[in-house]
Amino acid sequence: MRPALLVITALAALSLVACGGGQSNVPAVTATAVTGQLVSDKPATLSGQAIATLTLFDITGGQGQHIRITESTQPLDAVPGAFRLPIDPKQINGLRAYGIAVTVLDQGTVRYVTAQPVPVLTRGQPAELDVPLVAALREAVMDATVAFKREYTEFEERLGSFSQIMLQSRLVGPEGNQTGISGDAFTDETGVRMVRENLALPNNGGRVERRFAFRDGRLWVARVANGDRVMLGWDSSGQIVVAERNGQPDESVKALEDELRKAADEARRQAEARRR
Repeated sequence: MRPALLVITALAALSLVACGGGQSNVPAVTATAVTGQLVSDKPATLSGQAIATLTLFDITGGQGQHIRITESTQPLDAVPGAFRLPIDPKQINGLRAYGIAVTVLDQGTVRYVTAQPVPVLTRGQPAELDVPLVAALREAVMDATVAFKREYTEFEERLGSFSQIMLQSRLVGPEGNQTGISGDAFTDETGVRMVRENLALPNNGGRVERRFAFRDGRLWVARVANGDRVMLGWDSSGQIVVAERNGQPDESVKALEDELRKAADEARRQAEARRR
């Protein structure tokens, strides 16, 4: 009886370790705020009316899947300048990834932004750090471009609130030289808002990612990632307002407009067919 009892006791102990181990292995986050300095390679004294909006995102899912955790605003007299974003550590999961995004408005004009959320708090990232800001040029055209991209980024961060549709995989092109296309779409009461496509090129040509965003029934933003990262954006009149390659203005990207419009129309048609 004793050997059997020892085996049962050992198994019970192992079971308890297995049940409790998942929780004990989650790194604890005790910070009650993310703090540090907002810095830039273009420092400036602001008007005295500038406001910094500080937002903490869960960035575990990658771009387009960010989840807003908390947000606060504070006055900012200059860049560099100190910041403090209060957080509730109970909202932070030590196994997930988080990032802070910042927008600085001065008298209604975007002066600085973060190019992308800066990792903080977990996975070896600090709670106190310097957050690099990109200076937005004061010219109206550049202000409009920064505002456009910020609006699109915020749209992508809200994708989780839309209805998701998985698209039917399809092959396009002549037999023996076909491209495979799969992906998903996001819709709301106005229709298709975003289509994300993954293309498998023929003859082991690699993969391409495409994203098409729609607003008011019209193509709004097209993005392509195939080594280079290309972005085209249109205003409500259909005029191109953003043409970039790898985050930098590039007029040559405009030559892709007809090709991307055609691909976007077909992507939306496929999404609408699945939505019905």
